[in-house]
Amino acid sequence: MLAFANLVKGLVASRATVRWTRNKTHKTYLRDFSLDEKTGQLWLLLCSADAEAPGASFMHLESDEQRDEEKRDGEGRPETSHLLISCHERIAGSGQYLALFEESPRFPRIDVERYLNFLMRQAATTYKDVFTYPSPSGERDKHGAPKMIGYRNTVSVSGHLSSDFKRDLEQGVLRGVSLVTTHRANFGFGEGKRLAPVQKQIKLAVEGSWKDGPSHIIKEALKLGKDNKYEAAKVIFAGSDKVSHTALIDTDNGNVLNDGYIKKVRLSANEIMLPEASRKLVPLLQERMSALMG
Repeated sequence: MLAFANLVKGLVASRATVRWTRNKTHKTYLRDFSLDEKTGQLWLLLCSADAEAPGASFMHLESDEQRDEEKRDGEGRPETSHLLISCHERIAGSGQYLALFEESPRFPRIDVERYLNFLMRQAATTYKDVFTYPSPSGERDKHGAPKMIGYRNTVSVSGHLSSDFKRDLEQGVLRGVSLVTTHRANFGFGEGKRLAPVQKQIKLAVEGSWKDGPSHIIKEALKLGKDNKYEAAKVIFAGSDKVSHTALIDTDNGNVLNDGYIKKVRLSANEIMLPEASRKLVPLLQERMSALMG
């Protein structure tokens, strides 16, 4: 991760961090960047600007009079999010790194994941010599040198389970648990070269009742999934509000893979007040996020 962080530094210098939508109305880029090699902390200030977003409105609290600020030609409403990534592996050899990000309506987890994968593609394209390895077949080029094959890394952003999950699970009713894998499957029914099954799901049955120790049932399901190379367990339950909830849990580390029940920490307005879009990394927020990461 530290090597990738240094490549990102080069991308920032060459303005290669800008990601546009096809119609050129939505732009995402790195507005600020910081790397502390001593602590291994990588800081990214993500910025998203949307030309199709409405202008800003302000209302006087006493008179209720409203003032509207319309966007000018070429302008978009910006919004930023601080992202902190530890460059030290959580467990040696796991390829997993701790991260914290400032959640905002413009930057849900999936958009952060999508943008980080864009940076991975940009790094692999810009630094082709770095992202190559000798062909496993031993094939050589016309000069007799080992043939090099290009590759790129990908990022999956998951979250720690929030305390709300166990509370809602214990107070609600577990409806079922399934194991899910996205490994390519061969079903033997004549798959074509262009189409192939990429997801398999097995629904689990329980001896007795789903009401008997739901947390223990889920722990057993995660172990069963990990032992049999199923990457996720899909947990469906009804909360005390009778509303159905679904959590997709990583069988390897217990993290949540979808947007529900991700662990969050709310900062009060007394601690820090941020604008919608910060021009630079905010030291006070950096200090608070560093303390949370530990």
